[in-house]
Amino acid sequence: MFYRIHPRGRTCAQLLATNTSLLKSVSELLNKHRWLPCNSKTISTTYPEWLPFQSTNSLYKAEDLYPSSAAELLGAVGSSLSLIIPGAIKSCLRFRPTALHDYSGQLESIMNHFQHAENQKSHFLICSLYALINQTYSVDEIRKSFSAQNINDQIWFGTNFVPISKLVLDPPFNLFPYAEQIPLASPILKFERILQALNIQSRSTETTLLNVLNDIVQKYETNAHDRTLATRNDDFDLIRRILVWFSSFASQEKSETSIDIIKQLYLPTITLNEDNKINSDSNKNVSLSFAIIDECYYCDQKWMTDKLAIESILNEFKLNIVDENIPVDISEVLGVQPLTSKIMNVKSLSFVRNWGQKEEITSRIHNLIKEGYTDGLAIFNEFIQNADDARANVVKFLYDNRSNLQWTTHLLEPSLVQFQSRALWVYNDAVFTENDFQNLIRLGEGTKVNDLDKIGKFGLGFNSVYNVTDLPSLISQQTLIMLDPHCKYLGKYGNGGIRLDFTPSQRTMLRSYKDQFEPYSGIFDCNVCELVDESFNGTLFRLPLRTSEQAKESLLSNTVYEHHDMLELLDMLVKRGSQLLLNTQNVCKIELYELTSQKEKPKLMCTFVKEPVRYLQQYDLTK
Repeated sequence: MFYRIHPRGRTCAQLLATNTSLLKSVSELLNKHRWLPCNSKTISTTYPEWLPFQSTNSLYKAEDLYPSSAAELLGAVGSSLSLIIPGAIKSCLRFRPTALHDYSGQLESIMNHFQHAENQKSHFLICSLYALINQTYSVDEIRKSFSAQNINDQIWFGTNFVPISKLVLDPPFNLFPYAEQIPLASPILKFERILQALNIQSRSTETTLLNVLNDIVQKYETNAHDRTLATRNDDFDLIRRILVWFSSFASQEKSETSIDIIKQLYLPTITLNEDNKINSDSNKNVSLSFAIIDECYYCDQKWMTDKLAIESILNEFKLNIVDENIPVDISEVLGVQPLTSKIMNVKSLSFVRNWGQKEEITSRIHNLIKEGYTDGLAIFNEFIQNADDARANVVKFLYDNRSNLQWTTHLLEPSLVQFQSRALWVYNDAVFTENDFQNLIRLGEGTKVNDLDKIGKFGLGFNSVYNVTDLPSLISQQTLIMLDPHCKYLGKYGNGGIRLDFTPSQRTMLRSYKDQFEPYSGIFDCNVCELVDESFNGTLFRLPLRTSEQAKESLLSNTVYEHHDMLELLDMLVKRGSQLLLNTQNVCKIELYELTSQKEKPKLMCTFVKEPVRYLQQYDLTK
């Protein structure tokens, strides 16, 4: 062994180093045989004690050793030539070649064995490795090598290794302790190729914030021991700032990529305690709950923020409702589902469907009214004829002059408040069929053209109602329809109208939006709350009368129906009502009512009865 004959070996090495011709003649032999010693760890004063160093008492071939100069940069990866070998001999040796994967391997060993002791030595060694790698290799080569060695998720940050996801170059706000900004004076900024290979420079702000949000979520899902009220509040404040940033991002970026990123967000949600109550003692609640954005709902109505209302909804529907401290406008921009839509759809996919006259109809309705339905009696005539088509026997009209100011809070949409007061009601004792519902929205298709037993065009004639209203509705059996040709009053439902199919599972909906349906209660024996259990045996239309404010914006008609206008319209019905029964086959009775006060019941004003013999005599049809 070399160390046993150390004096002779050293003499031989010195002889070769001083005899150039002799060294040249034996250079091949020097590379073929195992005669070279390796460095020992004790020779270095800058190599950390905790880091492995490849050193044995064995002798090596030159091809198995790194050069002596690589002892520190590659000490954990392989052995290097002993320093006692003279430089002249080293120049004849063919050493083990160094490659990027060797330096990556050294970094991997440092990461795997890292200790905070001897931090100055660690910093010097790691920065030396980074400098060599950054200067020698391309970004793509570094990326592939770091990935192969599984060292692409951390980087040295002066005192320790930090996950890449926790470092940012230019954050929009302070993300500590979940992410840290790289100071402008940081030495790692010199290693641009490494930063690019690790995607630090190219990583987007949205990716960084998404990583931070996920770290917070994971913290509260793993029962972390460092949770306190202070950290909980700090975390929530950071979450809110992140969501505000993403709402701005969503407003500006409309690409599929941005949509996919938004869908990865988690939102803080309201939870119930063991007593199925919302934890009211915020000074003791140090936890946070989260749900993926697609499974969340936000309180889109003011009344929903009431504690008792939220508890009722959570107990019945088991939903993920966004924490009340997240602004509503943020939830809206991020595309969170409104709680209204969920309450109205739970357990019944058919409960709310976009249901409206889907043609470009505002201008067409306007033209229809202008061309053929300007006469005030057209409304009464159409309702009577359509009731006759449905084989109804009785038609009732009610002028409702109530203000209904007490029913303006719990509505499907806040904009519907303007339609809660004065209205014209129309009732008949036949029920709407599914075909009738479809025909109602087929504007001008002439659905009766092949039915010789029916009179007029139901879809076309119905539009005479837009003389007096912009938002007609009807109830029949267990269904309520609202039509909104402007596609603006029903807000998030839009598309021209909605259809509500009442079932027992909608009891909460009726309680939640009770003001919306209160005007129907008691009108010709209609009670919306009972529709979840039994059908309304008839058809009831409600035509909220157009106000002067609505007329200014209406694309259908600018005709206003104030109290005196309605009196004139009803006077026309009183004077000519009997004539409206002339061509009916089934309807034989018309009644006109008035309702002026919430405390009163509808008052019968007049009745028209069709008696065949009298009609024949009155209109000289006996001959």
